[in-house]
Amino acid sequence: MSDELLQRLAPQMADYRAETQVYVPYVMHGARPAIRRLSHSTDEYGFRRTLRGGEPMSLAAFHALPAAGKPSALIGNSTAFGVGASSDAATIASQLNALGSRVWFNFAGRTFNQVQELIAFLLFAPARVDTAVLMTGINLLDMSYRFASEAHVPLAPFHLERLFLSRLDRQPDDRPGALLHRLWCRLRGRSPGDGFLEGEVCSSLRRGLEDGEHLVEQPLNLGRALDHFRRMVGIWSDLVPRRIGRLVFALQPVPDLFGRPLSAQETQLLAASETHRPPSWHVVREHVRGQADAFREGTLAACRDARVESIDLNASPLTETPWVFIDRYHLTDAAQARIAALLAAFLGP
Repeated sequence: MSDELLQRLAPQMADYRAETQVYVPYVMHGARPAIRRLSHSTDEYGFRRTLRGGEPMSLAAFHALPAAGKPSALIGNSTAFGVGASSDAATIASQLNALGSRVWFNFAGRTFNQVQELIAFLLFAPARVDTAVLMTGINLLDMSYRFASEAHVPLAPFHLERLFLSRLDRQPDDRPGALLHRLWCRLRGRSPGDGFLEGEVCSSLRRGLEDGEHLVEQPLNLGRALDHFRRMVGIWSDLVPRRIGRLVFALQPVPDLFGRPLSAQETQLLAASETHRPPSWHVVREHVRGQADAFREGTLAACRDARVESIDLNASPLTETPWVFIDRYHLTDAAQARIAALLAAFLGP
């Protein structure tokens, strides 16, 4: 029933759900390069293609823009990437290009956390940008229950982390030669293993992947997540004005924080999206829901302390849009158009 409902109300989501992530150096994962689907496409690096004058703009063309062309960057996770948009033209970045004098490129990535957002920008936007909008928040909130130790403040959990750590696991080599090598190492006071994998930091990171029902009992998880957010906002603010002329944090809209009751379509789709989840997930989900207001206040306070401009899209005129959410993370064409208009008005000429 959930698939039938999604096909009827938002058929473009089948394209997004069919896509897979690929390995990308430094950022761990990203969208598959050179996608060509009806709903969306990507360039050779896996970035969502942004339209300017109806034509997709290459990363090279963006880099070649003069400062007077106001090159600007939209940064974030799958919401900023434009999952849910029925076409490349319907994304926030493409619509911003049609609304003002700035030229926008979309540096967002699906399932990115804030470290990945920063690394992707630093790697692929070497020139100074006029304006950067950091539209993010939900992935950090959703993974806040996994901040199970102090190690997670600098090394925050990220989507696909379980897959990454599982690939680091190695079965011991029990061949006679390998056994003799390990014995020789021990006799000489050397470690034959991997210091990181066998060390306390990696052990702490793995604790963030354990049973969710246990992790939600940890009282410091949200505090550690907000400490991480403050650290990242501080790094972003240090890029102003040398790498970024103007920086704006936009707290992305999520049903937990939204300033109006959900519409009929939103209620149906969100309920359908949760039907296949296991019981343990619902425990975590309710816990995260209960943390949402504190998370919102903490992120906006961190921006004020770092003197970073902010806009809360949950408390904006976006609430007047009848249908915003396709699921907990992703937005309709109408919502993306409204966000682009709100950002353009907030930024000015």
